[in-house]
This record gives sequence, C-alpha cells and structure tokens, in this order.
Amino acid sequence: ASVAVTSQIPVERIAGVTIRALAERLSESKGKIEKAGHFNASSIICVGGGSRNRLWNQMRADAAGVVLRAADISEATAIGAAMFVQYAAGNAPAPGEALQDDLINYVDYHPGKE
Repeated sequence: ASVAVTSQIPVERIAGVTIRALAERLSESKGKIEKAGHFNASSIICVGGGSRNRLWNQMRADAAGVVLRAADISEATAIGAAMFVQYAAGNAPAPGEALQDDLINYVDYHPGKE
C-alpha cells in the first residue's frame, strides 16, 4: 500500500503502513526463494531483536501464510555459522541437525491467529 507522506498523517499511521509493507515483502521474498529452490516452506525462523515483537511476528506470519517461529537465542549468526561448519566437517547429516533440539526455544505464530 502506498500513502503520500505529509505533515497531516500521524506518525503511527506511517509506521503501520511501513510495517505492513515489510511484512508483504517477506511474503514476496518467500515466494521467490520457493520458486528458485523448487520447494514450499512450511515455516520461517526469525532471530534477532525484531523476533521479540509479538505484533510484528503475527503480521509476518499472516502475510507469509506460514508459521513464523521466533527463536529466543543470542548470537544466532555465530550459532548458524557453527551449524554449517559441523555439517561441512561431517559431524551432522544436515546443518539443522547440528544443534541439540532443546538448545533453542521457539514461539510459534500461526497465520490468521491473534
């Protein structure tokens, strides 16, 4: 959605439109990745500061049409890199299996639920 920005528009409205547009962008990007990889994603994992915002997570799940899994984890970039190293070294059958299942806690956001 496009909105002309003027001094007449409240900041809250501008922020809301911006956040919705970013959520829609996630959906578009998901579609491109699925098409390029010839698969359908059943969920999206989010990490970082934004993954702690319940409203933002729900909006992204709604826009993407899949479960959004918000990971409660610090140093996600380093842990992700370590998972791929473990896979490359032959210590795990896949990057996602290089971690203990109970190391990361997730909060799941389902599309269409508030």
